Amino acid sequence: WALLPVLGAASCIAAGPQGVLNRYLLSNPLMVGIGLISYPLYLWHWPLLSYARIVQGAAPSAALSAAMVAASVALAWLTYRTVERAVRVRTGPATLRVLGGSAIAVIAVAVAVQLGLPAPRHDDPMLQTLSNASSDGEYYAGLASETLDGNFVRRAGEGARKVLVIGDSHISQYAPRARALAQRSPETMSTTYFFEYPACAPVPGMMVPINPGCAPRRAQMLEAAFDPKIDAVVVGACWNCYFTGNFYMPYVFEDGTSVLPINDGGPGIEPALASLQKLLGELARHKKVYLLLDNPMGSDFEPGRMISGSRLGTLSVLAMAGTAVQPPGQARLNERLLAIAAASGAEPIDAAGRLCREGRCLRTMPDGGPAYLDNNHLRPAYIRDHASYVDTAFLAPAPPRAGN
Repeated sequence: WALLPVLGAASCIAAGPQGVLNRYLLSNPLMVGIGLISYPLYLWHWPLLSYARIVQGAAPSAALSAAMVAASVALAWLTYRTVERAVRVRTGPATLRVLGGSAIAVIAVAVAVQLGLPAPRHDDPMLQTLSNASSDGEYYAGLASETLDGNFVRRAGEGARKVLVIGDSHISQYAPRARALAQRSPETMSTTYFFEYPACAPVPGMMVPINPGCAPRRAQMLEAAFDPKIDAVVVGACWNCYFTGNFYMPYVFEDGTSVLPINDGGPGIEPALASLQKLLGELARHKKVYLLLDNPMGSDFEPGRMISGSRLGTLSVLAMAGTAVQPPGQARLNERLLAIAAASGAEPIDAAGRLCREGRCLRTMPDGGPAYLDNNHLRPAYIRDHASYVDTAFLAPAPPRAGN
């Protein structure tokens, strides 16, 4: 995409001053004025927009973004008038000394900051713990990239037993556990392929027009799942996203005769769950099948909820309870999925059953830091060290003892 403005600029230069665009548009006084302040505008706009995002902790609103752009233009004009023009006309030794001294001062400040001087204003160690959580998102780090029947997948382990994990990003989050098992127990770790597509439920008939890549990718997943060379299949997804709330993508269920909305308790939920049960049953007739249930999710699990205050004032980390209430709708869906697994012959992997006790669910690590990356994905650090509930799918069953 960067080639487009580059080629556009090259074309304007090649056209020369008599080119139509150059003669009538770019020579306009307003455009010339923008050109004069373009470099200081480039210098100012990025820090202003970046700091607006940092201070708000999220993408700034349209109004704030517009205000930052307006401030960038004003500061760029001021910089051009007071600094750039002055430097151009004052070329004597005094100007060189000021510029050289300024450069040395900037370097000195950078070195001091690198050495930890002055002490940071926000020095609560837990703030660093939270920062580590927000950047702990490389689920596929260390996994091999390869193709499975021409389809791009990630692989962990090299065992004789072959396991295929299909679904959306909620199956990707278990890749760190697979890699850890491959390192700790290579003799029992299965060859495990992760075959996923974001925001794409592995349920035949579930469609979403604004995610056109989902349907063909899911068809490839299911074709691979039925392949005889695959010994076991793990079917997982953000079930809570699709079936317990108003997901940000408008999912529907298509059965060939009707199109039923799924979002926000829509009538498509029941046929979609029936389609999932049918898929699991068909797979279970040919191989071992696991239904990976969803982890709890919601705003109470968001790491940012642990922070109080403002970057412009005082920041602190709240003394946060290690658990949060499991949303009732998610608990009911979990029970429904357990029943679907039982009816279809699939073995359930109950993440919530491990993470939750008596209606409250884990949201912190043993060190007090968050167990979640965001409001619905568990952190790689938690998955790697604590998500032993998925080991049953990744590790080959122990051989029977002699005489049994």
